[in-house]
Amino acid sequence: MIKVDLNGGEEVVYLDATHNPNATLLQHLALQGLEAESQCRDGFCGACKCKLVEGDVEYTQTALAFVMPDEVLPCICKPLTNLKITQITYHIKS
Repeated sequence: MIKVDLNGGEEVVYLDATHNPNATLLQHLALQGLEAESQCRDGFCGACKCKLVEGDVEYTQTALAFVMPDEVLPCICKPLTNLKITQITYHIKS
């Protein structure tokens, strides 16, 4: 299980990356009932961009949006370790 801390503990979710190893971080969050802000889901627009405070991710493709070294695009990355992420916009699906 991978622990993902969003916005300083505002939400904490646990992802089972072994159950769906090819799922992106964005997809994993959606499975947990958290709909993160996104538009293209291809790493082009940068709408889902957030700060990676701690942890490691692996990109599934090259990011087309400009991303600083401390930022990630959840739409095209997979979590490898526990993560602490800030500046992510999301809402809880009802």
